[in-house]
Amino acid sequence: MYDIIIGRSKSDLEKLGKRGIILLGKHYIKMGRTTSLSNNIYLDVS
Repeated sequence: MYDIIIGRSKSDLEKLGKRGIILLGKHYIKMGRTTSLSNNIYLDVS
């Protein structure tokens, strides 16, 4: 499982890590008939 960070480049992610991001919610995935929450989705606010 990995985190999805919107609005941040790879170089910024390496430099800042998870500082300056807020949690928007979780990603829905569907496996057959089952739907579940999976990855965290973050937004860059720095």
